[in-house]
Amino acid sequence: MRLVLSTAALSVATGHTLLTPSLRAGLDSQVQQDVTAAGAECLFVNSFKVGSASASKTHDARSNAVDTGILSCPSLYTCVEDPSSSMGGRCVSLSGHDGFGYEELYHDGQLHRSLVACTFANNTPGIKCEGTAACFGIDANDVLCGSCNGFRACKNAYYSTIGEVSCNGDNACSSATNVTVGEGSCIGQNACSSVYKTTVGQGSCNGYKACHSVQTSIIGDGSCVGNTQCSLFSGTIGDRSCTGDSIVDSNGYTGRACYAATGTIGNDSCYETGACYVYLEYKGIYTFTVGNNSCRAYSACYYLGDIMIGDNSCNAKEACYSVEANVGDSSCNANEACRSITAPIGDCLCNLPQECINNAVDKSYNGCVTASPTNAPSKSPTGQPTKSPTGQPTKSPTDTPTNSPTKEPTASPVDEPTFDPTTSPTKSPTKNPTTSPTKSPTDLPTPSPSTVRLCHFVSSFGNSMYPCRLTFCSFVIFVMNSLPLPHLLRAPPPHPL
Repeated sequence: MRLVLSTAALSVATGHTLLTPSLRAGLDSQVQQDVTAAGAECLFVNSFKVGSASASKTHDARSNAVDTGILSCPSLYTCVEDPSSSMGGRCVSLSGHDGFGYEELYHDGQLHRSLVACTFANNTPGIKCEGTAACFGIDANDVLCGSCNGFRACKNAYYSTIGEVSCNGDNACSSATNVTVGEGSCIGQNACSSVYKTTVGQGSCNGYKACHSVQTSIIGDGSCVGNTQCSLFSGTIGDRSCTGDSIVDSNGYTGRACYAATGTIGNDSCYETGACYVYLEYKGIYTFTVGNNSCRAYSACYYLGDIMIGDNSCNAKEACYSVEANVGDSSCNANEACRSITAPIGDCLCNLPQECINNAVDKSYNGCVTASPTNAPSKSPTGQPTKSPTGQPTKSPTDTPTNSPTKEPTASPVDEPTFDPTTSPTKSPTKNPTTSPTKSPTDLPTPSPSTVRLCHFVSSFGNSMYPCRLTFCSFVIFVMNSLPLPHLLRAPPPHPL
């Protein structure tokens, strides 16, 4: 019974070699004497006789006493099964024609594959790193169960972490550096080979070269599924984007939905062959942004420039093919509706076939119809209002006015006039009456005055006594009548006469 095992592959998979330093040195010394060219027979290591309790420490190449053991070869060689060998295998150099080794043996099916037993998260058994050079150059502890199975799968995937059931297929994740792969991702030949500084979500990058040579990117869940969908991409891809490869293009290709693109792609966008494809010679020159649920058709957004596509737009065949201007939300949803435009398109516009093809006029306004306007009207009404109100008053007039009439004085006088002044005038009239009486008295006293009497004249200058003449007394009376009431009411002192 012989177990043929590649010591080099086993060392990588388990993190250590089965050979002790002394056995390794002895084996190398022994075989270097015997092996002058590739094809020398392998040697038993740690062989023992069936039924014997103690293991033999010999590494005799041709001991017939050995029934079981591990066939091995010195450094830089691996043991390959060979029925013509008396030991069951021959040593083959690890350096092949292409610098990676094994290839000339892989296609002939001669090289025995190693495998590492593992346990899934649900405690079921599985294998990982099964295949020629699988997990070479990577710590097997960074590979979860069911992953890195295939020719050179995960080979030289430095500083990378591989989730369960991922990186399965020839060269899947080979030469990937600083990459984090989610569960069920990077499945297929060269699926994530040569990827650099990238995070891959769950169920993504599945298919032939699905994410080959992706650089410095973040890829969401369920994205980049299909033939060469995201090869050479740089940027950010949301969930369920860059998928679909059911249509064969004029060059016989399928998929390549986000091939060589640079930019940001939202969720559920860039669906179907060539949807957001960029010519390889223009990779990195233009950076574009595609919103959610946009560019979902054959070549819908093929070869975009430095532009932005909104949400729910460009969802028709070649709707935004070779666009050089921004497109708003819910626009250009018809065949070639906005193909080759050079001026921007606003929201809810150009949704008929070829409606805005080659457009060079700025249409960046909002064409959406909303139930309630969000902005004030920008134009005045074109018609006059009707004379009769269209609606009934919502309130009845109140019985009592809430405000006083504006014609009435709003303030009352501060001081009320007094009828009896407490002070006498301080000044006498400065002018005499300008008008004399026009008529003389009609009646004369019947008796003539027999004596001259003195009239009592009261003025502001005090009490005075004057000879009483008719004309003079008339004047006095006239003057007295013009004096304030208090002076007239003041009683004269009794006359001694």
